[in-house]
Amino acid sequence: MFDIYDNDAKIDVFEKIGDSARIGDGVKIGNFAEIGNFAEIGDVAEIGVFVKIGNSARIGNFAEIGDYSRIGDYVRIGDSAEIGNYVGIGESARIGKYVEIANSAEIGDGAIIGNSATIGDSARIGDCVEIGDYAKIGDGVRFGAKFRCEGLEVIDFFTMANVDGTGRRIHIFVHTKGITIRAGCFKDTLDAFCMKAEDEGKYLYSTTVRAAAEAFADEVHRQGKTGGWDK
Repeated sequence: MFDIYDNDAKIDVFEKIGDSARIGDGVKIGNFAEIGNFAEIGDVAEIGVFVKIGNSARIGNFAEIGDYSRIGDYVRIGDSAEIGNYVGIGESARIGKYVEIANSAEIGDGAIIGNSATIGDSARIGDCVEIGDYAKIGDGVRFGAKFRCEGLEVIDFFTMANVDGTGRRIHIFVHTKGITIRAGCFKDTLDAFCMKAEDEGKYLYSTTVRAAAEAFADEVHRQGKTGGWDK
């Protein structure tokens, strides 16, 4: 059985609500939506939370959705995700397991947030942006058209495991002036990164990172991505 602990919730047809789920006052759950076992929607201490769960949305087991949040149609939220107050999640977005999204953040349509990622207060993640597993996005960050990071006009970026055995991650930025690598305290061009690695005798390391970075850049350009910097 599930526990609707306020009597003003509105639940449409064909919904599926898991065992011991808790649905707050004013919550609106769309057609064909599914709420997982032990999920919590809204705050029992708050009056008039007005959370909306869209049509065919899926909320995982033990997930928590804060007050006044809006979950779009066809959204998928993984198990044990924590969504703060006043959060907006666009249609068809995918939120992984154990993700933490802080208050007033906005996640765009079709965005993908990887497992165990953290999104800060008032961050804005644009449509179709992909954030990888374990990524940490700070307060007020904006991802989308004309995204700036590390002082760069970023077109696209990704992270990969650091193959030199340190356990750090490498951030590869394709931007309007080329390719930049961030690895720990190091930040410079791809050529400078590879030169430094080779000076340290890390030839396989240099070759692997260069191949990955150049292949990624080629694909970004093949797809015609501009990051909005052509406007």
